Amino acid sequence: MGNIGLGNIYYSVDGAGIGADIFRSAQTHAFTASGVSYASASALGLQSTDQITGLTVVDRDGDANTFSPGSGDAVVFSLGSGSPSLSSISITRPLNGNLALPADVFVADASGLSVLIRAEDIGLRTWTNSDALDGLSLEFELVPEPGATLLLLLGGVALGLRRARS
Repeated sequence: MGNIGLGNIYYSVDGAGIGADIFRSAQTHAFTASGVSYASASALGLQSTDQITGLTVVDRDGDANTFSPGSGDAVVFSLGSGSPSLSSISITRPLNGNLALPADVFVADASGLSVLIRAEDIGLRTWTNSDALDGLSLEFELVPEPGATLLLLLGGVALGLRRARS
């Protein structure tokens, strides 16, 4: 692959023992396994011999250099059909047993590794090997804490009362 001049690019590289690691390439660095490590397979709850075939990084803590699931970061991805973790991820599905499939979409976040979307829920055949997440739209809503909203409201009331007395 060539170089591109964008911000951080997150990617995985096919290869023995690194197919489930995620690397970060800032600015115009090439896509190689010598890039800066963003998340290891074990940090994602995967085995080193798994193959990530499509991924999206959701960075919520503002530190694009480090995967911090406890701070709200998440990685959404698909796995290749030969990935050993597929046989250890248990989910509930109406047909085809309770094992994860290559067409499922997974998420690694503060809750650990789980299936985000089952293949059949987005119209994919269970035997499909999903290798891109182009059509997946992720929306995350940031909800303020109730205490912060209450303090803001009380501050506004206090300011209104102060102006009324003047």
